[in-house]
Amino acid sequence: MSAFSGKLQTTVGNFDNTELRAALNLPLIDNVLASRFTAYTVDREGHNFNEVRDEDTRGADRYGWRAKFLYTPTDNLDVYLIADYKAFNEVLDRSVARYGTYDNRRSTGGVPAPVPVPGVDPQGRPLQDVAAEQGKPLNPVSPFSGKVFEDGSNDLDGTFEAGTLQVDWQIPGHLLTSISGYQVTDEPVWQDSDGTALDLMSLFVHSVVRTKTQELRLASFDTELPFDYVVGLFYQQEKVHTNVTVYDLSLI
Repeated sequence: MSAFSGKLQTTVGNFDNTELRAALNLPLIDNVLASRFTAYTVDREGHNFNEVRDEDTRGADRYGWRAKFLYTPTDNLDVYLIADYKAFNEVLDRSVARYGTYDNRRSTGGVPAPVPVPGVDPQGRPLQDVAAEQGKPLNPVSPFSGKVFEDGSNDLDGTFEAGTLQVDWQIPGHLLTSISGYQVTDEPVWQDSDGTALDLMSLFVHSVVRTKTQELRLASFDTELPFDYVVGLFYQQEKVHTNVTVYDLSLI
């Protein structure tokens, strides 16, 4: 980080895979303040195809960046400030639809089971009967064809944000380190729960995770003792908020 430099890297591959990565070291104040910036993008077509929605699935669409600053006001004090950001937008699938011929109410006394059985209508009827009522065919299950048949979306969008402050202070015979961190992960997910081309059930799950961390560490070096040692404390607080919405399309 103390000298100006840059790097650019690109990668291409099958499924129209394109990756671009860049890095830049930028000194701001000689021997006092330096910075480093990195960024990347990844774009790849999916290796599966949803015949109903006419779209690729299991691909990749991601990007992110990092900014890092180093402040050295004295010979024995280093301060690092780091900011991270990542984002992704991907289309998934249930991979394989399994068509059941049994009633998933068998263990709940006639009440629909709280967790739907894949390939079985949430109301307990075999999907062959539901398909006949909706006038839609059940596509054949072909695990190795790379094809899926789902009418609902299976979108995964998300972001990751993080900040870190690290202070290294050299005192006689020791290095005292403090690391403070904060990060937020935000992931909304749509899912075609029945995994078929029928109008049955969709699921929306939105999770937000906030994490705070604090570390204090004291490490010995260059002492007259016959051994070195490290002592420290670590604290973490994490809050998770998840909202789940179930759309039973068979009731509409």
